[in-house]
Amino acid sequence: MPAAADRTDTETILAGSFELKRLYNNINQAEWEKDHTDTSTSYGDSYLQTSVELAEKQADQAKTDLRKAIESLYTEADNAYSSYAAAARVLEEQRRDYEKMKLRYEYGLISAHDLNDFAFQVQQYETKAEIARLQAFMLSRQIEAMERGFIQS
Repeated sequence: MPAAADRTDTETILAGSFELKRLYNNINQAEWEKDHTDTSTSYGDSYLQTSVELAEKQADQAKTDLRKAIESLYTEADNAYSSYAAAARVLEEQRRDYEKMKLRYEYGLISAHDLNDFAFQVQQYETKAEIARLQAFMLSRQIEAMERGFIQS
C-alpha cells in the first residue's frame, strides 16, 4: 500500500532544482558578459544590463512556477492516496458482503446468477482499487524525482 507523501520543505527542493540551477547559470553568464564586454556606446551597456535583469526575472518567475508545481504535486499525491485508501476500504466491504452472499447462495436464498453478478461487482472494485494504487504509486515516484531535482512545471 502506498503511503501518504511526506512533504519536504519547498526551499530545500528548490535548492536542488536542475531548472533553477540552469537559470542561475544564465544569470552568472549574463553578469560575466556585462563585466567582461567592452562596449563603445551606452546602448551596449544598457543591453548588457537588460540582459542581466531579464535573466534575473526569468529565474524569479521560474521559482514561482516551480513552487506552484511542487505544491500541486504534493496535493495531487495526497488526493491519490486518499482515493486509494477509500477504494481499499470499499473493496474490503465488498469482499465481506460477497462472503455473505456465498452463504446465502449455499442456503438457496439467492440464485447463481445473482452470486455471479455480485462477484463481478467485486472484480470491478478490485480493479478500481488497483488503479487508485497505481496512481498513488506513480505520484510517489514523481515526488521522489522532484526531490532529487527534476521538477515538472
